[in-house]
Amino acid sequence: MIDLPATFVDAMTKMPSGPAFLGFSGGADSLCLAELLWRSGRPFTAVHFHHGARGDAAEADAEFCRLWAEQRGIPFIRRDLQVPQKLLPGEAFEEAARRLRLLAWQEIAGTASVFLAHHADDQIETLLIRLCRGSSSSGLRGMRPTQKIGNVTFCRPLLEMTRREIESFLNAHQLEWRHDASNDEAFCRRNLLRLDILPKLDAAAALRKTQIRLAEDADFIESEARRYLAEAPLGNHRFAAAAPALRSRLLRFWLADQGYFRTLTESQIERLLLESGREAKRQRKIALDDGYLLLIGVHGDWQLQQPLPEPIEWHWQSQRRCRFGDWDLELSRDGEGQQLHLDPTLPLLLRCPQSGDALLPAGRQTPRRVAHLLADAAIPSARRATWPLLVEEGQVIAVAALVTREEGEWRLRASRI
Repeated sequence: MIDLPATFVDAMTKMPSGPAFLGFSGGADSLCLAELLWRSGRPFTAVHFHHGARGDAAEADAEFCRLWAEQRGIPFIRRDLQVPQKLLPGEAFEEAARRLRLLAWQEIAGTASVFLAHHADDQIETLLIRLCRGSSSSGLRGMRPTQKIGNVTFCRPLLEMTRREIESFLNAHQLEWRHDASNDEAFCRRNLLRLDILPKLDAAAALRKTQIRLAEDADFIESEARRYLAEAPLGNHRFAAAAPALRSRLLRFWLADQGYFRTLTESQIERLLLESGREAKRQRKIALDDGYLLLIGVHGDWQLQQPLPEPIEWHWQSQRRCRFGDWDLELSRDGEGQQLHLDPTLPLLLRCPQSGDALLPAGRQTPRRVAHLLADAAIPSARRATWPLLVEEGQVIAVAALVTREEGEWRLRASRI
């Protein structure tokens, strides 16, 4: 590795191997990381997110990134996020952009690594932003060199390089980068810190030391939270009995273990704290982001319900396999699976259970409600709402992996992905 910064070389020894992607905006930070990865010989695919703002300038950024990748033989992906059209109520543009990028990475990268160009100056800005917002030591410690969110491992090998060092590297190699003019306007908190406050403080070294100490504290508290979580299932009673310093970590770890990797808002945490101390005679639901629900049972048990998949018309005559939510369904004439009779002239509708759904199971004399069939099969209540049903001309003909209305020549194999 010739002419590579020592901090980058050292950081790369701690990064996972295997398939990799790079978040590539064309700015100085991402261009520096792209060049370093390319010069080090690490294979990767460059991914450029177009956020649907800034007009011609954003198009020029995308073209710059495409040409850079083309000239070096690097695979390139452009993904249009259309952020302005997908803002949630009360959500700022930057918050929506982060949310949509994270969702896109889960789809694009799968289980591969994603390299991001966050650097030492970003760390200090993050510390001060979270300090102003209110955060525990886990938040104030800043970004981690590697962090797994969902199935994706995010890697940040530039965290020990400053913005000045990054620009010096690019200038030394006569590399020009794209500049986002919106970064010159102090309209958001991060820009205000970067442009006005931090240059006047001149305290970068001291703040970095503070961040290191906070990371040590956070590591200890998080290990205690993990130990507490491993001892028994988490629910209202154990959550309320936990030390206050553990609770936000318990929430974050428990939700991540259930497949929810969004960041909890302060209002959501406060509501969970309130709900954990209440007795109830019926199940309660707490809405999280993107359609997820936290279900609190009458005995205080917790379950996470995923968002309901949209109904899908399945033309199984020409496409024998279909994806529905986190299920993979396949039809064949032989092998294992539920025996099922199908009308070859009709498509199937895949949808979630609805109130009043029922079918007459093969070999039975009386119909059963789908809700009772799922309960009898001991399906957790949080999973029942997203369970796939096969519907033909408005009639439920199968509850995937459980019951069919009429046995026939087809075999239905249904499995969770």
